[in-house]
Amino acid sequence: MFRGLIAAGDWLTRALDIQGYRLDDVKGVSTDFLLPFLNQAAMAGKFAVGEFFDGNIGFIQGWMNSMQHRSSAFDFPLRFKLQTMCNHPESFNMADLDHAGLTGADPLGSVTFVENHDTDLNSPIVRNKMLAYAYILTSEGYPCIFYRDYSTDTRCFGLKPEIDRLLWIHERLAQGPTQQRWKDWGVFAFERLGREPLVVALNKDAGTSRKITIQTAFPADTSLQDFTGHGPPLRTDAQGNLTLTVAENANGLGYVCYARPAQIAPFDAKAIPVSQEYEGSSDLDIRPAVGTESVTICRVFVQAQQAIESELFFDTSHWTSATAVQLDLHGPDDAKVAGRRYDLSTAQGAPLSFKAQQRGFHAFRIQSGSAPVSNPAPSFKLRVKYVAPQTL
Repeated sequence: MFRGLIAAGDWLTRALDIQGYRLDDVKGVSTDFLLPFLNQAAMAGKFAVGEFFDGNIGFIQGWMNSMQHRSSAFDFPLRFKLQTMCNHPESFNMADLDHAGLTGADPLGSVTFVENHDTDLNSPIVRNKMLAYAYILTSEGYPCIFYRDYSTDTRCFGLKPEIDRLLWIHERLAQGPTQQRWKDWGVFAFERLGREPLVVALNKDAGTSRKITIQTAFPADTSLQDFTGHGPPLRTDAQGNLTLTVAENANGLGYVCYARPAQIAPFDAKAIPVSQEYEGSSDLDIRPAVGTESVTICRVFVQAQQAIESELFFDTSHWTSATAVQLDLHGPDDAKVAGRRYDLSTAQGAPLSFKAQQRGFHAFRIQSGSAPVSNPAPSFKLRVKYVAPQTL
């Protein structure tokens, strides 16, 4: 079973070009299995995060130690604090956000989140959710955004405009270690000390704004911009201190993020090439190459004017000089657009390439010819590389 699960993980990772793993309920899975699973075959070196559902930081760190820090962990202790801050601000001390949760102890091993599919169902944040996102998207840790919070689809919460602004701040400004600059019952302020400083202040009070003066790492008389749109432009004083006002926490918008002025621009969508491996065999869901029909191996959704590159590896056991397999590629209209014959003289992994003329599904099909009785349906592996569009 141990070896079989590793083999299955390797196959699935290659077939889907999986980039990382969420390890469910790691309290119930032996680290004697999880560690070698993540370190073998196609899983080696890929990102992983474990769901250790517990509010005890020490327990989570103990699990990470037993995993030799091969996996990150979701920061449940921080999430529990954020839930109280949002749902019950009257009983929450904002000073408790100072280096809070697993992130405060191990920022490089922590995955922060505000909501997930479990908490949304069983113990959701129902008020002021953006204040929690303002914290995780400006703090240390690796933030994770819940689809239902971000999406504008039906029955989703449509927080995309506010989250997008915080994502820009996270990607462009929130760098380096964290220095606490102000903390009391109602307001927490901190500074990220990266290449360029970032000052963040959060106010839990829905009834009033707060004015504070804090030390910063900026030089004297430095112009600063609030990138959330909640505060006016400001300047540091002769000592590099900053006097700012944090807006009242209406619907969770009680936060500001100050840094040197810059132009906010949308992120460019990055095209990421996909590399998938499809295996055909008598014991798999993709059939081997048979002589009686053309077997569909896969369909890939490709952007127009992008290359489709494939490499075929095939079992030549007992082949004769007459034996061959034919690999064909069909376009979105089902017309054949490319093909290649593979026989004993063809090198393993020999390519078949085509530049897509249309955006849409392209299907690879395979058929054998003159296969020997001892190998009537040759097994194969097809590696396909392509670029898909950002949306369907």
